[in-house]
Amino acid sequence: MKDIADLVASLYAKCHKGNFGNIFVPGRLQEIVMSSLLGHTISTTLSGADGYDERGECEYKTTTGKNIKGTYKGISIEDTWEKQQAYITNKLGDMNHYIGRFDNGQLVEVWKMDGQIVLDILMPRLYKQYHSTKHRKDPRPAVTLCKCDIYKHGERVI
Repeated sequence: MKDIADLVASLYAKCHKGNFGNIFVPGRLQEIVMSSLLGHTISTTLSGADGYDERGECEYKTTTGKNIKGTYKGISIEDTWEKQQAYITNKLGDMNHYIGRFDNGQLVEVWKMDGQIVLDILMPRLYKQYHSTKHRKDPRPAVTLCKCDIYKHGERVI
């Protein structure tokens, strides 16, 4: 077990030296791997853009297992739908989204989607949640790009 502890300490030190942020934040290490394999620059902060591609800021979504999906959760709530829509559009619209699937520790597929397409798919789902009277433990909107959305509208890059 000491070899695993040493490996983790070494990995943490490399990521700290590269200013990649805390690798123990859920999904962060997967984002670093995906950014590296795509030839992108990883963001040095844990808020805002996850990385930078040839277009500029980009968003990464990662998952594990047999089926790829991209979950958008913890979205801030605004006091009107118009403000909510503007916030989401500003946050997600003008960037590429990369959805990656890991299996047994390996990145096995990555799909690229334009932010406007992501918005076109997610906005009706977000609208429905925003106007729902159902009480959830976490009231912030959470929506998912499913495998069929990704395969139909995305471009496979890995």
